[in-house]
Amino acid sequence: MAQNIRETEKANSYLHTITSKLIELMSAKSHPDDTPTHYASLQWIVAFGEAFFDANMDWAKTNDPIFGPGSYGHITRLVPEHLFMMKKQFDGLRDGGWKSNPLFNGFSRAVDGIVPRGDLDKCGLEFMERMPELFLQRFEESFAEHTKKWREKKTLPILIAAGHPLIVKWFIRWVFNKDVAIPSVMIDLYHYAGDQATKINLRECIEWLVEKVPENEYDHVQHDPLIQELINELATVAQSEEEIDLLDPATWGDHDFSRAEAIIWNAIAPRAAHQQRVENLVQTDDDRQTSLV
Repeated sequence: MAQNIRETEKANSYLHTITSKLIELMSAKSHPDDTPTHYASLQWIVAFGEAFFDANMDWAKTNDPIFGPGSYGHITRLVPEHLFMMKKQFDGLRDGGWKSNPLFNGFSRAVDGIVPRGDLDKCGLEFMERMPELFLQRFEESFAEHTKKWREKKTLPILIAAGHPLIVKWFIRWVFNKDVAIPSVMIDLYHYAGDQATKINLRECIEWLVEKVPENEYDHVQHDPLIQELINELATVAQSEEEIDLLDPATWGDHDFSRAEAIIWNAIAPRAAHQQRVENLVQTDDDRQTSLV
């Protein structure tokens, strides 16, 4: 494709320049008999996208399962639990875990065509063997930096109050008693397309979410405005033996949580997890644009 574009575009055009550089990269080898270095690198990027990035990016742009069509990326209330799910997925790739994932077979085959060159700078096998862990290390640093705001005392109460019912229940119990014994049980999250559940450990999830709340700031969580405004409703949720979803009246039983439902909705509705969904909508002729306003 690049060759065709280069042959049909003018020599001084932007496309001609880009495709020429791409062809150079795809032809660059540490040795004439080796797999092109750029090709092997692209195989890694494609595999990482399929194994981790793509589905999570798509999720960030979906409609909220309760708010439905028109919620344009406002999936924010589920972000904390989803971040933990992403962390577990990412952990499975670290320390060589990616090697057992068949999605990386294309990268492994490409690397098989590269031989040692005695120096990392020569982009031989030494470079390709080092690259995955370095890539994952840098990605992990970026992931930690971009997700810490979701796990701070000022953000957690707003979001977790509308998340998975069991996470809500045990988070509120933790708010009332930081030494509460959270059960180590597996729960199902249905965040991706289809009916396939992703299992996570409840205790590990909550412990990870609250670890960014320092001991000396625990009281700040207890006195969070949202927690205080919903203290009676949240206490009922925490004490109930049944799973109560404050956004699903079918789970309320004899209780009326309509006030809490309205407060939570107004607290999280302005918070888009990803603005690209909104941008995509604005750029279309969809009549539903009016609902955005």
